[in-house]
Amino acid sequence: MTLIDYIRRNGYVPINEAMTIATQIADALDCCHSLGIVHRDVKPANIIIGRSRAGGISAILVGFGIVKKLDVRVTIDGNILGTPYYMSPEQVKGEPLDGRSDQYSLAISLWEMLTGRVTFEGKTAWDVMYKHVHDPPGPLKIPTLSYDDPRYARIDSALRKALSKDRKARFSSCTEFIRAANGDPA
Repeated sequence: MTLIDYIRRNGYVPINEAMTIATQIADALDCCHSLGIVHRDVKPANIIIGRSRAGGISAILVGFGIVKKLDVRVTIDGNILGTPYYMSPEQVKGEPLDGRSDQYSLAISLWEMLTGRVTFEGKTAWDVMYKHVHDPPGPLKIPTLSYDDPRYARIDSALRKALSKDRKARFSSCTEFIRAANGDPA
């Protein structure tokens, strides 16, 4: 099933499963980025999840229909390429993209896994895209994690850095982002 189906069915993804999925997708994205490819449409609907016979969860990134080489413009004649809920600020503005744009979308996807909600909502696609460019994320509310749990501060800090409006302030790779969220040394 797709990750979005899993989220809708359960309301959110348990934290350990969410981090496992995010780790696997980060690895896939960093592999793409090492080949000079940016995905441009990272979202739960483009992540297929399954279980091994041992019960572990696995994730596969799909939806490579709008993939482009790094540092290309994402709009052509004013058309939007991507899904507004998951678009990076630079993608909204039609600027050249690199792997940090996919990192931003992965952070939105992880936020949704953990909370059951996207980071930015609005009445129209334009409202959502405006928020990606101008508004900070609201409070992170993880149903299964209290604010005083050390994991909360670590995940919140990593998400906020990965969701920076300035791509230069984000992590250098998707894997670095997920390692920070997991508390793993670099």
